Amino acid sequence: MTWWARFLGWASALTAASLLFGEGYRWALAQAAMALIALGGQQVVLQKIEVLAPSDLALFGALCLASRRARWRVRFKALAIGIPSLVAMDVLSVVLGVSFLMYQGAHGPAAPGIARWVDGVMAMLPWMSACVLWLLLLGFRELPVQRRGGEPRGSPAGA
Repeated sequence: MTWWARFLGWASALTAASLLFGEGYRWALAQAAMALIALGGQQVVLQKIEVLAPSDLALFGALCLASRRARWRVRFKALAIGIPSLVAMDVLSVVLGVSFLMYQGAHGPAAPGIARWVDGVMAMLPWMSACVLWLLLLGFRELPVQRRGGEPRGSPAGA
């Protein structure tokens, strides 16, 4: 089975799970963000947050589980490191997003270019975080690397 087929299978299953449990996950993110913001002396109430989480967790899980060259133990270790890291990044992104909105409330709206940049970063952060974590934890095993002789690692010589 090709890597893409494995990835699509895992991504489909994990995306279904993220849709099923997404509302509870987003509620927990809001609670964690409110607690962190309260540590800074500000009180906010987040009734609903609109983020793509936990789709980033589904993407990372699918990338890890689809990996073919790493043993299962190594894949589970990557999941054990990556998922809590992504959760922390999700909480941090909500805190940063709310902080930006609070700043705008106190100082007036940001310049349109800055607001678009912040929106772009906030939209890209979960997807990039999942992919970069996978690259750091398992990607080096999966992606072909050029050897000195010119052949990609993992390919038969002369093929």
